[in-house]
Formats: sequence, structure tokens, C-alpha cells
Amino acid sequence: MRKEIKSFDVYREHGSGPGPAAPQASYAKLAIATVFLVAVVLAIFWPDTLEHLRRVGCSSNLRKLGLALQMFADENNGAHPPDARLLYGRYVRTADTFVCPSVRGAVPVYSGAENTPLPPENISYCYVAGTKDSDPPHFIVAFDEEWNHAGDGANVLYAANNIVWYGDMEAVRKQLAHQKELMAEQGRVMSIIRPVWSRYPEPPAHFLREQTARANWSLAGIIAGISLIVLYVGYRTWRWMKKRKAS
Repeated sequence: MRKEIKSFDVYREHGSGPGPAAPQASYAKLAIATVFLVAVVLAIFWPDTLEHLRRVGCSSNLRKLGLALQMFADENNGAHPPDARLLYGRYVRTADTFVCPSVRGAVPVYSGAENTPLPPENISYCYVAGTKDSDPPHFIVAFDEEWNHAGDGANVLYAANNIVWYGDMEAVRKQLAHQKELMAEQGRVMSIIRPVWSRYPEPPAHFLREQTARANWSLAGIIAGISLIVLYVGYRTWRWMKKRKAS
């Protein structure tokens, strides 16, 4: 009986065997491994998840602009404004609607009064001037500047106020070219008003920062994953050596 009690105590001391200490130690190890695994997954996928949320916010901004265009057209014989910045104040109350969430910070949000004109440097969307409320639903009225989402694609606002995400900007360019031809046949002139910072050929600074941040997050995830594997292998090796030494 004494021998069994002594053996039971030894099991409890080393955190294995039938004693109460064994489940507690196992739960602690499981919790640590779970937290570490979640951290690895977040490190790998967090940049893409964050960008997806920004795209949703961007889509919401364009939808608000689409509703504002419809209200403007109702008061101006179906015509859209010559510049989207004219919507600010009367039709769009918040200036952050004009800035894509993916470039907020790189493109400053206007902080002036509502009754003052929106400066050209405080908008990150491209606006198709010359459109009107009676245009076909497949006509584009506004869209993301090419670098808004780090070159991954763009949200496009159509005349029917629906938003479509395109992963390839070339498809958007082809649609705009065809739309320009159709408008020219009607004797109308289409022009694209782009953000101030997008008129330069080099990628903007925020695009380079976004690419660097994504690379850093991915590298951190890879390092964390390798560290988890090394720790697990090291732990199992230590346990095996300990058991072999005890036997």
C-alpha cells in the first residue's frame, strides 16, 4: 500500500499518470498550443482579412456617392455634377465618404466646414464626368483609383447604384473605353476626374507601405509557424529522452 502511495506521488510530481496534476498540466499545454496556433493563423491571414474589411467599407462609400448622385440628378433635370466634390455638404455630409478606407491616412480626410468646397486632394475615387441619371445601368459613374487597394483591384459604381469588385483593372479600362465610344455616338463628352496624387506614373507611397506591411506580416507568420514546429519537435524529443533515461 505504501509503495502504491509513493508511486502515486511520483506521478503527481512529474505531471503524468493518474494523479490530479496530470489533467491540469495537459490542459495548460493544450491552451498554450492553441493560443500559439491562433497567433500563427492571424499573422498569416490578418492582412487579407483587414483588406477585405476595407473593401467592404469602400463599397459602402461608393454606394453613398451613388445615392447622392441620384439626389443631385433629381434636382438638376437628371444630370450628374461635373465633379463629384460638388456633392459634399448638401448631398454627402461626411467628408470621409470620399476617401477609400484602404488609403485613409495617405489621403487626408477633409476637416473643413460643410458649406466649403471639398479640396481635390481630399478624394481618392475616380469620377466619370458627363454621365446622367438616365444612362444604361452598365455605365460606370465612379470607381477606385488603381492604387487604392495596393493594386489588387477596384470597386466600381455603376449607374444602377450597384457595386462590383474587379480584381483586374484592365477589365475596367475596357468598359470605360466602350462607354466613351457610346457616349461619343450620342454627342456627349466623357472625362475621368482622377485623384490628384494618382496623376503621377510612380506608385504612391501608401502602396509601397501596404506591400511592405503585407510582406512583414507574412514573414512573421512563417517564422511563427516554423517556431511552433521546432518547439513541438524539441518537446517531444525531450520527453522521449527523459523516458529512455528513466527506464
